[in-house]
Amino acid sequence: MQLETLLVPFDVDRDDTPVARSPRELVNLGLLDRLEEMGVTVRLRRVGVRSFEERETSVASLARAVSRRVTRAVSRNRPVLVLTGGCLTAVGVVHGLQQARQNLGVLWLDAHGDFQSPETTVSGYWDGMALAAIAGRSLAGVYESIEFMPLSMHRIVHFGGRDLEPVELEDFERLKVLRLSPEPSEEQLDEAAARLRRARALYFHFDLDGLDPRDAPAVNLEVESGVRLETLLKLVRQLPQPAVVTLSGASFEGADPEECQHELATCLRLI
Repeated sequence: MQLETLLVPFDVDRDDTPVARSPRELVNLGLLDRLEEMGVTVRLRRVGVRSFEERETSVASLARAVSRRVTRAVSRNRPVLVLTGGCLTAVGVVHGLQQARQNLGVLWLDAHGDFQSPETTVSGYWDGMALAAIAGRSLAGVYESIEFMPLSMHRIVHFGGRDLEPVELEDFERLKVLRLSPEPSEEQLDEAAARLRRARALYFHFDLDGLDPRDAPAVNLEVESGVRLETLLKLVRQLPQPAVVTLSGASFEGADPEECQHELATCLRLI
């Protein structure tokens, strides 16, 4: 198998934070070498953009760069792996898939809702608006500038959220976004799989903090009692191969060698 791998070392629009450095650190730990040993041919592409004074312009520019790479690979029937720091890379991924296919379904693993807006956020952290942005409910200046078509809520499954603001919970319920708890029942997993199988193309966005710290011990924003790796894989195995998989949210700052190797092993299992 040939795997197009995009290295996107950014945390929103910064490249100097621990989470922004994590994609390169995963490569340094041997992620791509291990994939080659498993028989995967890896084509590595580094995505970089110059910084603009306006954050909105920087994020949109990054989205365009990611989108071009995704469209090109998917149009050639190559699966894509995106190694990135923050979740806002998803705007470029979804836009790129929209240019190549229709009827996209998204499995979004994250301990957080990522469904904030500039008006509702407490922290002001743009990465907490990533899912809302691809659904057309936040950062309109970003997605409008790249002529992005927001996704229908019925095409999104959110998995593993346990650190959500009340406004996010209310919006998920009101907009009928399918939300799986970290310990879903078999019926809930089947419902999620059935919804995602209706899509022509799938995008798996895995923020590693969505997993239980026992399976992903080196993350940027650790939250206890997450999704166990085997539970996530149980859902994934019911689905067709995705067009794109994103791994985000890792942070190796302060992680010991054993934790780093554990994180690497989990990433390999997911891929």
